[in-house]
Amino acid sequence: MNNFKLSALPNILPNKEASEYTLGDILVVIGNVIEIALLLAGTVALIYIIIGGYKYIVSAGNPEAVQQAKQTILWAVVGLIIALSAFAIINFLWENLAGKALWS
Repeated sequence: MNNFKLSALPNILPNKEASEYTLGDILVVIGNVIEIALLLAGTVALIYIIIGGYKYIVSAGNPEAVQQAKQTILWAVVGLIIALSAFAIINFLWENLAGKALWS
């Protein structure tokens, strides 16, 4: 059970012995946590876009159902825009404060 890893997610900690971690490794951990959070936000937004599209297709012309489906798609796209904006802002700040790109 100790060898279990989620291969789709990045390793949060760098591969080092416990005594070899430094203060600079905190930046790596923060970057990895941010990467996972943005990955999840994008995935959730995509799922809601699909759900909204499905609701739109099965609404059968019902005006209330069509409006609800459009609202679902609209807010999913807004969420995706917020997530992408957060990525851009975090990457810009990281480059200017840490002196290197967060994702390379």
